[in-house]
Amino acid sequence: MIPALSTFYFRRKLPDTVRYLGRVKGDLKELNEAVKQITSENVEVDKYHCG
Repeated sequence: MIPALSTFYFRRKLPDTVRYLGRVKGDLKELNEAVKQITSENVEVDKYHCG
């Protein structure tokens, strides 16, 4: 039961990957925030460069 609960907990706490945000979810605002958080630079990703 502990492994199942830990999996559920970490699924809620870990952020989505940049690839998921761009290709699957299509949320450009959240994608730009994630790229900024990773690179510490203000990089704008548009819909033509995310997939």
